[in-house]
Amino acid sequence: MSPEAVHDKIKSRHIRDFAEVTRHLLHGSRLFIEEGAVIEVLVNPASGLLKWSSAHRQMMRHLKRLAKAQSTSDIPREGLEVRFHETENREQAGSRAVELALSLVSSGKPGKRLMILAGGDGFHNDISTALLKAVPEIMKEVILFRLPMGTGNDNADAATVEEAFAILGSASGTRKDSLIEAHTAG
Repeated sequence: MSPEAVHDKIKSRHIRDFAEVTRHLLHGSRLFIEEGAVIEVLVNPASGLLKWSSAHRQMMRHLKRLAKAQSTSDIPREGLEVRFHETENREQAGSRAVELALSLVSSGKPGKRLMILAGGDGFHNDISTALLKAVPEIMKEVILFRLPMGTGNDNADAATVEEAFAILGSASGTRKDSLIEAHTAG
Protein backbone atom coordinates (compact mmCIF):
# COMPACT_ATOMS: atom_id res chain seq x y z
CA MET A 1 0.00 0.00 0.00
CA SER A 2 1.35 3.44 -0.93
CA PRO A 3 1.78 6.17 1.70
CA GLU A 4 -0.94 8.16 -0.09
CA ALA A 5 -3.47 5.38 0.57
CA VAL A 6 -3.78 6.36 4.24
CA HIS A 7 -5.97 9.29 3.10
CA ASP A 8 -8.33 7.09 1.07
CA LYS A 9 -11.93 6.67 2.22
CA ILE A 10 -12.47 3.11 0.97
CA LYS A 11 -14.06 0.14 2.71
CA SER A 12 -14.05 -2.59 0.05
CA ARG A 13 -10.91 -4.65 -0.57
CA HIS A 14 -11.50 -4.99 -4.31
CA ILE A 15 -11.94 -1.21 -4.59
CA ARG A 16 -8.68 -0.74 -2.66
CA ASP A 17 -7.03 -2.94 -5.32
CA PHE A 18 -8.57 -0.74 -8.03
CA ALA A 19 -7.31 2.36 -6.19
CA GLU A 20 -3.72 1.09 -6.01
CA VAL A 21 -3.56 0.27 -9.73
CA THR A 22 -5.26 3.55 -10.63
CA ARG A 23 -2.86 5.52 -8.42
CA HIS A 24 0.10 3.84 -10.16
CA LEU A 25 -1.32 4.67 -13.60
CA LEU A 26 -1.96 8.31 -12.67
CA HIS A 27 1.52 8.74 -11.22
CA GLY A 28 2.91 7.56 -14.56
CA SER A 29 0.82 9.98 -16.63
CA ARG A 30 2.53 12.51 -18.92
CA LEU A 31 -0.21 14.96 -18.01
CA PHE A 32 1.36 15.69 -14.63
CA ILE A 33 5.07 15.80 -15.54
CA GLU A 34 5.75 19.54 -15.36
CA GLU A 35 3.38 20.54 -12.65
CA GLY A 36 1.83 18.59 -9.87
CA ALA A 37 -1.83 17.92 -9.39
CA VAL A 38 -4.44 17.14 -6.81
CA ILE A 39 -6.74 14.33 -7.93
CA GLU A 40 -9.89 13.27 -6.12
CA VAL A 41 -11.39 9.97 -7.32
CA LEU A 42 -15.02 9.44 -6.38
CA VAL A 43 -15.98 5.76 -6.66
CA ASN A 44 -19.45 4.22 -6.89
CA PRO A 45 -18.99 0.68 -5.47
CA ALA A 46 -22.34 -0.39 -6.96
CA SER A 47 -21.14 0.29 -10.53
CA GLY A 48 -21.10 -2.70 -12.85
CA LEU A 49 -17.32 -3.02 -13.21
CA LEU A 50 -16.65 -2.34 -9.54
CA LYS A 51 -18.82 -5.11 -8.18
CA TRP A 52 -16.82 -8.23 -7.35
CA SER A 53 -17.39 -10.25 -10.51
CA SER A 54 -15.67 -11.76 -13.52
CA ALA A 55 -16.02 -8.38 -15.30
CA HIS A 56 -14.20 -6.70 -12.40
CA ARG A 57 -11.43 -9.31 -12.42
CA GLN A 58 -11.01 -8.93 -16.19
CA MET A 59 -10.83 -5.13 -15.90
CA MET A 60 -8.23 -5.44 -13.14
CA ARG A 61 -6.09 -7.77 -15.28
CA HIS A 62 -6.15 -5.19 -18.10
CA LEU A 63 -5.30 -2.32 -15.75
CA LYS A 64 -2.46 -4.26 -14.12
CA ARG A 65 -1.04 -4.98 -17.57
CA LEU A 66 -1.22 -1.27 -18.40
CA ALA A 67 0.50 -0.41 -15.12
CA LYS A 68 3.22 -2.99 -15.68
CA ALA A 69 3.91 -1.66 -19.18
CA GLN A 70 4.20 1.88 -17.88
CA SER A 71 7.59 3.37 -17.09
CA THR A 72 8.06 3.34 -13.33
CA SER A 73 11.07 5.66 -13.06
CA ASP A 74 9.03 8.57 -11.70
CA ILE A 75 6.49 6.65 -9.64
CA PRO A 76 5.41 7.97 -7.23
CA ARG A 77 5.61 11.40 -8.87
CA GLU A 78 6.44 14.24 -6.52
CA GLY A 79 3.77 16.92 -6.27
CA LEU A 80 0.95 14.60 -7.28
CA GLU A 81 -1.71 13.71 -4.72
CA VAL A 82 -4.36 11.09 -5.51
CA ARG A 83 -7.16 10.39 -3.04
CA PHE A 84 -10.04 7.91 -3.34
CA HIS A 85 -13.53 8.20 -1.86
CA GLU A 86 -16.12 5.42 -1.92
CA THR A 87 -19.72 6.65 -2.01
CA GLU A 88 -22.48 5.14 0.10
CA ASN A 89 -25.61 6.27 -1.77
CA ARG A 90 -26.81 8.61 -4.53
CA GLU A 91 -27.65 11.51 -2.22
CA GLN A 92 -24.31 11.34 -0.44
CA ALA A 93 -22.41 11.11 -3.74
CA GLY A 94 -23.58 14.51 -4.97
CA SER A 95 -22.86 16.32 -1.72
CA ARG A 96 -19.48 14.57 -1.41
CA ALA A 97 -18.56 15.66 -4.96
CA VAL A 98 -19.38 19.28 -4.07
CA GLU A 99 -17.19 19.04 -0.94
CA LEU A 100 -14.33 17.59 -2.99
CA ALA A 101 -14.63 20.29 -5.68
CA LEU A 102 -14.47 23.00 -3.01
CA SER A 103 -11.48 21.26 -1.43
CA LEU A 104 -9.70 21.01 -4.78
CA VAL A 105 -9.85 24.72 -5.54
CA SER A 106 -8.97 25.79 -2.00
CA SER A 107 -6.02 23.41 -1.55
CA GLY A 108 -3.44 26.08 -2.42
CA LYS A 109 -1.18 23.49 -4.04
CA PRO A 110 0.24 24.16 -7.51
CA GLY A 111 -0.87 22.19 -10.54
CA LYS A 112 -4.00 20.81 -12.09
CA ARG A 113 -7.22 20.06 -10.22
CA LEU A 114 -8.82 16.83 -11.39
CA MET A 115 -11.92 14.96 -10.22
CA ILE A 116 -12.35 11.46 -11.61
CA LEU A 117 -15.75 9.80 -11.38
CA ALA A 118 -15.62 5.99 -11.38
CA GLY A 119 -19.15 4.86 -12.15
CA GLY A 120 -21.87 4.57 -14.76
CA ASP A 121 -24.29 7.01 -16.37
CA GLY A 122 -26.56 7.38 -13.34
CA PHE A 123 -23.60 8.18 -11.10
CA HIS A 124 -22.07 10.57 -13.66
CA ASN A 125 -25.41 12.37 -14.12
CA ASP A 126 -26.06 12.67 -10.38
CA ILE A 127 -22.60 14.09 -9.73
CA SER A 128 -22.58 16.45 -12.73
CA THR A 129 -26.01 17.80 -11.77
CA ALA A 130 -24.97 18.36 -8.15
CA LEU A 131 -21.75 20.13 -9.18
CA LEU A 132 -23.36 22.36 -11.78
CA LYS A 133 -26.18 23.34 -9.39
CA ALA A 134 -24.02 23.96 -6.33
CA VAL A 135 -20.65 25.18 -7.60
CA PRO A 136 -20.78 26.08 -11.33
CA GLU A 137 -18.08 28.77 -11.05
CA ILE A 138 -15.71 26.46 -9.19
CA MET A 139 -16.09 23.80 -11.88
CA LYS A 140 -14.33 26.16 -14.30
CA GLU A 141 -11.18 25.37 -12.32
CA VAL A 142 -11.67 21.61 -11.98
CA ILE A 143 -11.11 19.02 -14.70
CA LEU A 144 -13.87 16.40 -14.57
CA PHE A 145 -13.10 12.98 -16.07
CA ARG A 146 -15.71 10.20 -16.16
CA LEU A 147 -14.52 6.59 -16.17
CA PRO A 148 -16.87 4.12 -17.93
CA MET A 149 -17.47 1.67 -15.10
CA GLY A 150 -21.22 1.10 -15.12
CA THR A 151 -23.61 -1.03 -17.09
CA GLY A 152 -24.42 2.11 -19.08
CA ASN A 153 -21.54 4.37 -20.10
CA ASP A 154 -22.93 6.78 -22.69
CA ASN A 155 -21.72 9.84 -20.77
CA ALA A 156 -18.20 8.62 -20.01
CA ASP A 157 -15.10 10.24 -21.49
CA ALA A 158 -13.92 6.98 -23.10
CA ALA A 159 -15.50 3.79 -24.39
CA THR A 160 -13.59 1.48 -22.02
CA VAL A 161 -11.67 1.82 -18.76
CA GLU A 162 -8.50 0.82 -20.59
CA GLU A 163 -9.04 3.58 -23.17
CA ALA A 164 -9.72 6.08 -20.38
CA PHE A 165 -6.40 5.31 -18.71
CA ALA A 166 -4.63 5.41 -22.07
CA ILE A 167 -6.03 8.93 -22.52
CA LEU A 168 -5.03 9.99 -19.01
CA GLY A 169 -1.62 8.36 -19.40
CA SER A 170 -0.68 9.83 -22.77
CA ALA A 171 -2.37 13.23 -22.75
CA SER A 172 0.15 16.03 -22.84
CA GLY A 173 -2.31 18.77 -22.02
CA THR A 174 -5.89 19.77 -21.57
CA ARG A 175 -8.07 22.50 -22.97
CA LYS A 176 -11.00 23.95 -21.06
CA ASP A 177 -14.07 24.69 -23.17
CA SER A 178 -16.74 26.23 -20.97
CA LEU A 179 -17.44 23.60 -18.31
CA ILE A 180 -16.48 20.80 -20.68
CA GLU A 181 -12.93 19.48 -20.60
CA ALA A 182 -11.40 18.21 -23.84
CA HIS A 183 -8.44 15.85 -23.56
CA THR A 184 -5.82 15.75 -26.28
CA ALA A 185 -3.33 12.98 -26.99
CA GLY A 186 0.38 13.54 -27.62
